[in-house]
Amino acid sequence: MHGVATEKVPSGKLLRVKVDYDDIIRHVSITGDFFLHPEEGIEKIESALFGLNANDGEEKITSIIKEVIEENNIELIGVDAEAIARNIKAAMK
Repeated sequence: MHGVATEKVPSGKLLRVKVDYDDIIRHVSITGDFFLHPEEGIEKIESALFGLNANDGEEKITSIIKEVIEENNIELIGVDAEAIARNIKAAMK
């Protein structure tokens, strides 16, 4: 299945998440008008979500995203891990 969720986060930035999934997450694409440094950090976040159980909760997804951010010294500007996780779950409804 394929799902898309779009949100204008409180900072005013646009966040769009596309998810391909069945029982597990097959692919996640995170885009929008937010910034992150280093730029390849978004690919690390997306890759870390591959294979995650599609029924896992928003808290677990947030935790994984935060772990990747910390391990790779990624700085998100205009969006946060919670917003990304919230949109991943919304895309799978």
